[in-house]
Amino acid sequence: MFEDFKEAHPDYIKEIFEFISSCGYIGKQRLVTIKEGLEAYQEGKYSSALHQILFQVEGILRDILGKLGLPMFSDLKNEMRAKMLTDILKTLNQVEGLDKDFLKFLEVYLNDERGENIRNDVAHGLAKPEIF
Repeated sequence: MFEDFKEAHPDYIKEIFEFISSCGYIGKQRLVTIKEGLEAYQEGKYSSALHQILFQVEGILRDILGKLGLPMFSDLKNEMRAKMLTDILKTLNQVEGLDKDFLKFLEVYLNDERGENIRNDVAHGLAKPEIF
């Protein structure tokens, strides 16, 4: 996808970042990390790009919970903790109007052994070099 986009739009990193920035759901601090990840991708530093951008997906989804007025934290053993990806997706799945198929895709692709499980593989050092 990026290769086709890059060919048609030589300034694609700037265009992607402007698109992402304009959505209104992503906090400014998170945008800094995303921009750095996109720049790393542009420089061919794919491992760095993946490590910077991949984990922002969970944060973006948590930000969406907040924008929808839904709890971003849960009480676990009398401690307030940020909701993790599985809980975030379960909560978003109950929201009317959100694409349930897309939420299932995110679950399976990022966090489920039935799919790519890419998030866990990268986070726990299990990802093979070719993934980058």
